Amino acid sequence: MSEDRPGESGSATGRLLTPLFRIAAALADLSIVVMVVIMGVEIALRQGFNASLGISDEVSGYLLVSMTCFGIAIAIRHEALFRFDYIVLSIPDRLRTIYLRVLYLLALATTLVLFQYLIVYVSHSIHRGVVSDGMYAIPLWIPQISMPIGFGFVILAIVEKLIHPISEAE
Repeated sequence: MSEDRPGESGSATGRLLTPLFRIAAALADLSIVVMVVIMGVEIALRQGFNASLGISDEVSGYLLVSMTCFGIAIAIRHEALFRFDYIVLSIPDRLRTIYLRVLYLLALATTLVLFQYLIVYVSHSIHRGVVSDGMYAIPLWIPQISMPIGFGFVILAIVEKLIHPISEAE
């Protein structure tokens, strides 16, 4: 990762969190790689042997959710999300800083609520023994656990944006 990216260097917070965000990026990358391998094997089996793994759609969906949950934190940290810069950049600097802080506070509040519900959702799946409807009856807490973990990284990324002077990230 580049040293000039926001949050990765220049502050103690950035240096402390960079290894954690590298783990999140690695988990997102791993999700993509495993998804591609599963889909490749599924295609080869269907085309070459008229067979199927029977779980490729289900597992690929779980991996897509995992990749998304871990990837959102990385996108927030590197300011790679879609936004209307022409509007934000037209706001005077002091007002822009306030505006961005308000947006990050709203994002943090929303993410904290979502995080709480995801924890409850996963714990209910564990306690009730919920399994998938697919051929292998995968315990659903296994793919679901990536959601609260990923959103934990999102919370860290948002908090880092609030602690880190926003003008440094511009």
